Amino acid sequence: MQLLTRKTNYGIKKTCLISFLQCCIIIKGMAQQKQPIDYVNTFLGVDNGGNVLPGPCLPFSLIRLNPVVAKPQPTSGYATGKPIIGFVQTGTSGTGGGGRYGNFAVMAMTGHPHNIEDYSTPIDKETASAGYYSVHLMKSGIGVELTCTEKVGFTRFTFPKGTNPIITINASSVIDLFRNNKNDGQCLEASVKVDPDGVIEGYGKFVGGWGHIQPYRMYFAATFDKRFLSSGTWNDTVISENSKEVKGKQCGAFFRFSENQNTEVMIKVGISVLSVDNAKENLLEQKSVSFKTALERNRQTWNALLSKIRIDGGTENKRVLFYTGLYRTYVMPTDITGENPAWESKEPQFWDSYLIGPHWSKGWIIENNIIRYSTCSGISLGKYGDEWDNTSANSAEGYVETISRALKNGWNSETIGHHIVRKNTISHCEQAGIVGSLGAAFSIITDNIIYDIHVRNLFGGAEMAGIKLHGAIDVNINHNHIYRTCLGLWLDWMAQGTRISCNLFNDNDQDVFVEVGHGPFLMDNNLFLSSSSLWDRSQGGAYVHNLFAGRITNIGVHENSLDNRQTPFMKPHSTEIAGFHNNPNGDDRYYNNLFLTSDLNIYDSVPLPMWMDGNVYLAEAKPSKYEKKPLLESKCDPNFKLVKKTNGFYLEFNRCWGAGEIRKLVTTYMLGKAVIPNLPYENANGLPYSITTDYFGKKRNEKSPSAGPFENLAIGKHMLKVW
Repeated sequence: MQLLTRKTNYGIKKTCLISFLQCCIIIKGMAQQKQPIDYVNTFLGVDNGGNVLPGPCLPFSLIRLNPVVAKPQPTSGYATGKPIIGFVQTGTSGTGGGGRYGNFAVMAMTGHPHNIEDYSTPIDKETASAGYYSVHLMKSGIGVELTCTEKVGFTRFTFPKGTNPIITINASSVIDLFRNNKNDGQCLEASVKVDPDGVIEGYGKFVGGWGHIQPYRMYFAATFDKRFLSSGTWNDTVISENSKEVKGKQCGAFFRFSENQNTEVMIKVGISVLSVDNAKENLLEQKSVSFKTALERNRQTWNALLSKIRIDGGTENKRVLFYTGLYRTYVMPTDITGENPAWESKEPQFWDSYLIGPHWSKGWIIENNIIRYSTCSGISLGKYGDEWDNTSANSAEGYVETISRALKNGWNSETIGHHIVRKNTISHCEQAGIVGSLGAAFSIITDNIIYDIHVRNLFGGAEMAGIKLHGAIDVNINHNHIYRTCLGLWLDWMAQGTRISCNLFNDNDQDVFVEVGHGPFLMDNNLFLSSSSLWDRSQGGAYVHNLFAGRITNIGVHENSLDNRQTPFMKPHSTEIAGFHNNPNGDDRYYNNLFLTSDLNIYDSVPLPMWMDGNVYLAEAKPSKYEKKPLLESKCDPNFKLVKKTNGFYLEFNRCWGAGEIRKLVTTYMLGKAVIPNLPYENANGLPYSITTDYFGKKRNEKSPSAGPFENLAIGKHMLKVW
């Protein structure tokens, strides 16, 4: 087994070229002397917003053992160089926002339990590999080793000879950023009971973590491999010798062992999300399993999984990066299959804030997955988060500070983003199907089906959407089907160089919301079929060849028409900030669209200029004063109807509008420059736009293209397969 010490420095940029594959890809060749597991560096990415775990786990296991440091804690609970206060059974890897889990910490000390909350200690000799972690507690001289099975954590303490060994179990432990806000972890109640047979059992009721307003319960059962001489409990700061049971918000138990016994003492902790009885059953299954056996099985499991992808060539550092990244993809979410008796599906049941997440990295391919029933998000494309995130009373000012820190910690095209998310089916997630805050920049999101998002209403607040992105710089969102969501697509802050093309939106409360961005961004050839198509709270948007079947709204021309938040605009195709500006309405372009109910005179009094031409206004739709020659077809109601059939979705309608006058082909030159950033509308690679194809990829008549997403339709009834 190859161990990596904490001082190991691979000098690797946080670039993660991982294909999230569901099949086994065998690429021949690998040096026989090293196995894939030997390249995993569990210390890689733990700091600077990475928030991943150095401690042992198994793929998607309920147990994720991890050292936690003194408060205030980062969202993973661990940070290099800080004193350790314990070893928790439920670490969280890669999370942003508020911390979560960090439950049932065990710790060892010598002497007397004078103050249970004051046992933090500096450390040295910290080593780790996949399935194993060890460290030396400098204050007491105790050695600590960790390994685990799927639902049982193994912690082995080695005490110096001639000392009075004490081991504690904190039933109320939880990751606490110590910021005193709603995202901090809290224990609402906890309990510990020492049974006559020496089994320790208990539970905790916790709340906190990003998107987790509702409390959750965890249960545990624990045993030692040595008999303890005596035990006691604590409740807050009150220590009770020989007590066998305690309840409270800050409570736990301690156990004394003979100094004449073997200096090694191991504690096994089984956990459950269902009941104490389940935790006992999980513990009993591992009753005869030794630390050595658990470690060997753990590493065999990891090596078998990682060996499904074998690589040839490349440097040692790149192999470390590859296999560490692959290992991280299997750490979260938590598989609780078997914990829920009501779960009848043959598919596994997961329980976490997101199901797939590259976090603060680059170049993932996430494809061909079925993702559903996440309490929070289906796919998280990365969020820069640290102990200062979400702490400002002014959320806009606070987020500007977050962006500044992100830039100092690698938010750039060389190290972050560039993910490809394609051909996934994502449903029944409560925050978002796909979410990203800064980490999604330069990515491609294509050919996904996203539906039934935030339909269970498990919690309230903002951030809910089929796709919700902050900082969607040079992101391409094309050919996705998004339906039955509270909000189909939400582009919040810094939508610059973004292209939204050939997507199908239907049956959403709102199809698209663009918020406090300055552009340039392009939406072309989309089908917006919901009753509310667009909420425009940005500038610099170009809307070209779309079908708007629903309303368009903006801030309006009343007293709230100016959003005074100072939000950034960037240098071209970069995360580097060029400046800040508030958010007046206007500076949009509407070319060659079909409108069914939209009233575009909402733009007549906006403070920034508008450009409109080539649009067709059907039925109730009304043009703005900015369009000099609108085609008005008030007597034409196409009766657009989306029909679901066994082989897909069809758009049924009557083409009853005329061709109108000659239209111009929309190009970068025609779109000009977005006013505030003074930048042209162009592709992410810097090449100019030319909208020469329609929704289906059919070539347009470049001399006079048709209005709307479909080129050259004949007059009369149509049934077009649109998905």
